[in-house]
Amino acid sequence: EYILKGYNDKQEINGFVSAGTFLKETIKEENEYNDIQIMLVKYDKQGKLLWEYDYGKTKEDKLYYLTYSYNNENKINGYIIYVDKTYNKEEQQEQKIEIVRIDLKGKIIEEKELNLTNTILNKVI
Repeated sequence: EYILKGYNDKQEINGFVSAGTFLKETIKEENEYNDIQIMLVKYDKQGKLLWEYDYGKTKEDKLYYLTYSYNNENKINGYIIYVDKTYNKEEQQEQKIEIVRIDLKGKIIEEKELNLTNTILNKVI
């Protein structure tokens, strides 16, 4: 996923944002598994890395969607990633969708679990 217009606090376009999944490490316990996480990165117009944000709490976190976050004045104030949390090794659970809001400087603002199924979320997005 990517957004071609990355903004700064002055609402100026100053680069682009990209997000995807990556293999953080392979865990060797009773059963070996891959720890898949999400990385959100912002580059300036010349391709220089401005910041990066890693997200991952479960055995396998997958990026579902990336979009802008808006404030009450309808100005872009960050980015939202929709995370498909398929399995939490500490507490076995069903598939969950979580939204993570990140500000324009790459800092986490909010993390919230959604009570939506993939079917409902596809209709919303």
